[in-house]
Amino acid sequence: MAELRDIEQIINAAVDRALIAFLRYSPGIRRGQQYRDIWVTTSPTPCRFCIAIASLSEIVNVQPGGPFPVPIWVDVPYNSAIDITYAAEAHAHPNCQCQRETVFILR
Repeated sequence: MAELRDIEQIINAAVDRALIAFLRYSPGIRRGQQYRDIWVTTSPTPCRFCIAIASLSEIVNVQPGGPFPVPIWVDVPYNSAIDITYAAEAHAHPNCQCQRETVFILR
C-alpha cells in the first residue's frame, strides 16, 4: 500500500516539478527587459495555492502583465500527476487578497 504524504510534501514536490517544467519551456529574461512581475500575498493567512504561486514568481521571469505559472497537483494513492496552468490576475480565487507587483530586475 502506498504511503500517504502530508500536504507540505505534496505542495513542495508539485512546486519543484512545476518550476522545472516552466523553466524548460519559458523564455528567459529578454534583452533590454528591466522589470518583471511578482505575486505578493497580503493576507496574514494566505492559502497554500497563493503561497505556491508567490514562491514560483520569485524564481521565474513573469513578463510585466504576463500570466503567473500555477502548479496543479493531484496526489492520491492510485494516481499522481502534475500540471501547470496560468493565472492572469492576482485575484486567483474569491477570497484572494494577493497583488501583482512590478519590480526592477537586478543584474
